[in-house]
Amino acid sequence: MEVLFDVEGVHFARSHAVFNQRREHAFVVKSFLKLDFECTVLSILNEATAATIVYDLDKKALGELNVLLFNLGGASFNVTQLTIEEEIYEVTVTRSLEVKAKPAIK
Repeated sequence: MEVLFDVEGVHFARSHAVFNQRREHAFVVKSFLKLDFECTVLSILNEATAATIVYDLDKKALGELNVLLFNLGGASFNVTQLTIEEEIYEVTVTRSLEVKAKPAIK
């Protein structure tokens, strides 16, 4: 996930980067070093969570909403279950499966 900063706020862009906690921290520190203005990083979201937030903003469902998000990437299969209630997003389960490509038959 790339985090893009501008004067209007924070924007998210899809990226193929995968962060563990150490890399997330390094990313935040490096981002601050490149900025010419002061800002606060509220959170770094994974792609599934960001997609779910966009889904919720589009639907504006009332009450509790359970979302099952499938991410069928080129070499990955990710499933994330989230609960959304009153603008609170809780990731309840995340599972990933890497699919190794089989060599082409000649």
